[in-house]
Amino acid sequence: MVRNLYILIIFGLLFPSNNWEVISEKPILIKVFRGDYPNCQAEIIIDESIDDILTVIEDVNNYKLFFDSIVISIKNDEEQVRLGIDMPFPFTDRDYTVKFNRLVNGDEISYLYNPIVSDNFPLDDNYIRLIEARGGWVLSKINDKKTLVVYKWNGDMRGDFPKWGYSQAWKKQGNEIMLNLEKEVNRRSKSND
Repeated sequence: MVRNLYILIIFGLLFPSNNWEVISEKPILIKVFRGDYPNCQAEIIIDESIDDILTVIEDVNNYKLFFDSIVISIKNDEEQVRLGIDMPFPFTDRDYTVKFNRLVNGDEISYLYNPIVSDNFPLDDNYIRLIEARGGWVLSKINDKKTLVVYKWNGDMRGDFPKWGYSQAWKKQGNEIMLNLEKEVNRRSKSND
């Protein structure tokens, strides 16, 4: 319980709820809070249950199969995760290593990640490591077949990525993550019918 409270407090401090700048409203609502590290948030309502959406979100090893820009998605036996992001030419690809924590609070489930350093995932010269990667998913039940999905992430790209390109990258990431998630949830739902 103390660990969960600690994670929620840190998450709240990292992603303050006011002073957000809306950078896109359609197809996905995307906001950014510009601070030492830019914090981003994307929101969508998906017409499926929390459980159906959570099944996709927790399927980390298969992210590379349904999130367009994810090219590496490995979760090892120690629950450590490495994700690799394909960046457009001429930019260097990014990767990050994290550990997810699942928190349940009534009709809300959070699946949050924090950065880790792991001998299991050494630095790769083909990637720029996002050492401060943190964020996650917050799912809030609207009703049995409707869920508000919020994805939050630290938007710092490090390395050779130009500051003028950040807003476009955040819009692309927010739209892609949410629309790909919705598509995969719907695909799995239809295959279960």
